[in-house]
Amino acid sequence: MRGSLHTQVVAGTHGRDRVTDFVKSAALLLVVIGHSLAWLVRPDGSLDNTLNHAPQLWWLTWALQILPLFFFIAGAGMVRLAGDHTAARYLSRAAGLMEPAVLLFVFAFVASCVLHAVAPASLQRNLGVLMVQLTWFLGGYMLYIALAPVLIRMNRPAGIAVTLTAITGVDWLRLHVSESLGWLNMLLVWAFFTIIGTRKDALRRVRAWLSLVGLAAAAGAAALLIAYGPYSKALITAKGLPGISNLAPPTLVLACAGVAQIFALMLAWPALERWLRNDRVWVPVAIFGSRAMQVYLYHMLVLVAVVSPFIARRSVTQPLSLGWWGQHALVFVVTLSIVMLAAPALRRASRALASAVLVRPWSTGMRQRLTRMSRGPARALAATSGVLLLVQSTTGIGDFLAPRSVVGAQVYPVLTWLLLMLCISLQLLAAKVQTGDAGPVKAD
Repeated sequence: MRGSLHTQVVAGTHGRDRVTDFVKSAALLLVVIGHSLAWLVRPDGSLDNTLNHAPQLWWLTWALQILPLFFFIAGAGMVRLAGDHTAARYLSRAAGLMEPAVLLFVFAFVASCVLHAVAPASLQRNLGVLMVQLTWFLGGYMLYIALAPVLIRMNRPAGIAVTLTAITGVDWLRLHVSESLGWLNMLLVWAFFTIIGTRKDALRRVRAWLSLVGLAAAAGAAALLIAYGPYSKALITAKGLPGISNLAPPTLVLACAGVAQIFALMLAWPALERWLRNDRVWVPVAIFGSRAMQVYLYHMLVLVAVVSPFIARRSVTQPLSLGWWGQHALVFVVTLSIVMLAAPALRRASRALASAVLVRPWSTGMRQRLTRMSRGPARALAATSGVLLLVQSTTGIGDFLAPRSVVGAQVYPVLTWLLLMLCISLQLLAAKVQTGDAGPVKAD
């Protein structure tokens, strides 16, 4: 049986860039590891961030926060996308990202309806955000799909320098004008890595000593910023450390750290290629990669369920003690095991739900109109989905009838959810009719 699975995986992934798939999978897995370590039960039974009680662990965030590499790899895939003047590839890429999340969005909405009836508003809001918060990265990704031709034009040294200057300017505005203006970097910083990613092939040809210089310069700049600037030492949000958060929203520190990670990846690429040529190494990477999106989307829900008994028992452990490490290792293993085992069923359920609820009800006339959709409307649809995803990940879905303020604008979570589901519905249907695919939509 193992031999059969091994053979199927190797054959099914023939021709794939193994290093690219490894980096994407590693970035998402490290998110799960980070969340599995980040919680701590206080004596009153509430949860807190581990870094608030053990701030000396800030350096761990520099090892675990490698989402910059995810967007860098995503940028490498934008080159072919930007050169396509039809709508099909944009629709397919967008639909391939959205289809796995449909089940989560529907579950979150149903759960919010139940919470609206039985829970206080504060609990509705907290759980409503928790269920969909991690989909912010889908929102950014969707925006960059829409902006792929623009990102390609920005990938010259001058364009990269302008983007980095804009990130610096937004940090200044955040500090001296308004904290809310810092959220502009939610788009700029991740776009910065995506833009650099469009130059991946050129970076692969850079001499090793130049990559080493780039690594040292970027890491040194990040170190100077946290030593002498107003920034936190951690690459995540932690109230236990002084300075502004480098993640919510991201900052120049994260931009520099991400560049250092990119140069480190370029240096490690040949060794990773050699390592991943071994099929015994590659097969588990490929299996995890095929389930990584479900692991990322659903692990927080499972993590909360696994941690709940410790909260109920007020199981307080001293941070970094042997009991603390054992407790968190157990939570990580159980959480990852459950989500990995459930991932295929979650993917099938999301696909079936999307087909039954979002695709099938459309009329023949609408299907015919969508076959004529051009690249401009397809990009606009992706951009709209991206904005709605970012808004929803900020407001959540809980207490969904109450308005929220997002960068000064009043939004209603229920309206955001409905518009997002409409956008996903149109993307899924358009992708299927334009590609003539009756089966699941797949991203490139």
